[in-house]
Amino acid sequence: ILERVKPVLFINKCDRIWLEKKLPLNDTYKLFKNTISSVNAICDTYKDQILGDIYMDPVKNNIGFGSGYFGYGFTLNDFAKMYTGKYGISTQKMCKKLWGNNYFDVDQKQWTKQQTTNKSSRNRPSMDQENGFCKYVLKPLKVLHDSIMNGETEIYEPIISALGLDIKPKELKEAQDKKPKDVLRLVMSRLLPAKN
Repeated sequence: ILERVKPVLFINKCDRIWLEKKLPLNDTYKLFKNTISSVNAICDTYKDQILGDIYMDPVKNNIGFGSGYFGYGFTLNDFAKMYTGKYGISTQKMCKKLWGNNYFDVDQKQWTKQQTTNKSSRNRPSMDQENGFCKYVLKPLKVLHDSIMNGETEIYEPIISALGLDIKPKELKEAQDKKPKDVLRLVMSRLLPAKN
């Protein structure tokens, strides 16, 4: 910042959230949000008119998430591209839906800022309803992590196939013959390669 280079933030070791800490999705989101707030507090002390806006915000795609150990990384933009066709909105708008208090109301088939009531819960909002980030970013990653680490091939192999990942059967078999972490590294580095 002092050299007037616009900062970016990479939140590393995301794999530890599920492999070690076993955090619920909403707690993971809150952890990320608090980390970003702390970084923004530091950036605030170095405001500079010449440098311009250095506010860290996942919606601006100046924040990445991932794991150096497992070779994956992503921004909200990566997931927004996956969902724009499904929801018929632009990538930029989808990024905004994937962060903050944005919830998809399945009954109304629309995004809302309010937690919605579930018809089966007698018109009471579900306190554990997941926002866009938890539901459309963290949950799919957690399903992959958990199924791979638990050796549930009947869950993760169809996902790999549906995602069209460039993983040859021989390559997958070799990783499966080693440790679950080797399979996780292979799958995640192909799904969300950090080198891109």
